[in-house]
Amino acid sequence: METRDHLFELIKSLSKSEKGYFKKINSFHVKGKKNNYMLLFDAMDKMDTYSDRLLKLQMHSRAVKQLPFLKHYLYNQLLDALDQYYQSSNVEINKFICKIEILYKKGLVDQGKKLLEKALNFAWKKEKFAYLLQLNSLRYEFLADEEQKEKLLLQKDQLTNDLTVLRNMIDNLYGYQQLRIELNLLRAETGYARNKEQVMRYEALLNHPLLASESAALSGSSKYHYHSLRAVIQNYTHQYAAAYASLLKVQDLFEEYPVLFEESISARIKTLQRKAAVAMTLGRFNVAMEEIRQMRAIKAQHEKYKALIFQNGFHQEFLVYLLTGKFQELLKRVPAFLEEYHIHHKRILKTFELQMLQRVGQAYFVEGDFEEALEWIGHAVNTTPVSFRDDVVSGIKIDEILTHFELGNYRVVRSKIAAAQKYLRSKNKPFTFELYLLSFLEEHLKLKDENECSEHWKEAQLYMRSKFDNAIESVPVKYFYVDAWIESKISGKPLSPILKKQVQQFEYREQVKLSKASV
Repeated sequence: METRDHLFELIKSLSKSEKGYFKKINSFHVKGKKNNYMLLFDAMDKMDTYSDRLLKLQMHSRAVKQLPFLKHYLYNQLLDALDQYYQSSNVEINKFICKIEILYKKGLVDQGKKLLEKALNFAWKKEKFAYLLQLNSLRYEFLADEEQKEKLLLQKDQLTNDLTVLRNMIDNLYGYQQLRIELNLLRAETGYARNKEQVMRYEALLNHPLLASESAALSGSSKYHYHSLRAVIQNYTHQYAAAYASLLKVQDLFEEYPVLFEESISARIKTLQRKAAVAMTLGRFNVAMEEIRQMRAIKAQHEKYKALIFQNGFHQEFLVYLLTGKFQELLKRVPAFLEEYHIHHKRILKTFELQMLQRVGQAYFVEGDFEEALEWIGHAVNTTPVSFRDDVVSGIKIDEILTHFELGNYRVVRSKIAAAQKYLRSKNKPFTFELYLLSFLEEHLKLKDENECSEHWKEAQLYMRSKFDNAIESVPVKYFYVDAWIESKISGKPLSPILKKQVQQFEYREQVKLSKASV
């Protein structure tokens, strides 16, 4: 079993430039041979997996005795170095606070007050509410030394008013953060709304007083949560035009509050990813690709954000290729995907990882390479956690069944159908087309007569097409390409050209809708 070590994990998370910076600043404290904690850093940096035994073999006996202390010291030295390397706004405010306290203790009150006002102005622009509480506590200390009654009363009233505003903003922001947790729990359980009950659960969040009007949001941070939460709920309840409009308002906030959001790399990445996803659902694939390009142009220093750009970029790019019939374009991108996947796979979200693996499998399936498709789908199946999002898991299960069906593994198909039906019924909220498709395949395997098989395929096609007008069912039906797959069985033609033709027809219908809407 692999042993976990916090210091090792921190060292392995460092980029080349971060390591270089750490070594540079610590070289000032080293004369001649390296000290023990730098020897420890080099030893752990060279390890692929952590081993306490191998580490001790590389350290001399005195250092081995000091190992717990050296690890603790090195861990904190690394965090201090990273703190200096990135010089975040938190660092700047902490410096302000230290300098203000020094001036106060030295009795240089006027200088301290002047710096305090500067610090407060900076913290308000950044909406650093926790630091604002600390800075206002310093205001009380300065106020306690005030001797003039008029100044004392004026400053007391102003401070009381500022603290009231601050407390209201903090409570308001916490309210939005609690709503985000509730939404994430619902998304983790169900994914996209699959029936009226789930739509109502999402809309109950949308009807919360904090999401009823933008005026409920008391700060730029709260406004971000207001519009982004509404966008996610609207997307997951299939209100795509409204979701895209909400995301545009999120981007407007980045322009309205440039100082506040200049460090919010994650918010910018996620907003562009969501815009790309919704644009695709609306059939605006060129717009989606532009959102992806903008996202990849973001300069991210942290490995977490690089991984976020990787997962969101390929997740949306693969879907664009699938929905526009560019299956070969997707497969050409697989080597580049794998190269980054091996670097980032431990940092990306499981939902994105599974769907990227699934989409590569779908591209191979459409192109008729079923063995390769099964390998990718199998990887997705083996990577799926025990308890996970219903819509993602059921989609992977159905892709696996269809692939085995094409390979003629009918015994496997029967057992997989039974397992999938049991899974879906245990969730009590499947898409209706999923249960129908499983029952259809189960019955189809029993048919022997060619005419019966042909009629059975036609019945299935009519049923699937009836689902295209249902907002809840239509999106997943398109993602699974069920209609084109059934058409290939009826016509005896390959799936890829049929699907490309259907994609062209879909794009034409969407353009007509847009033209009518603009008149």
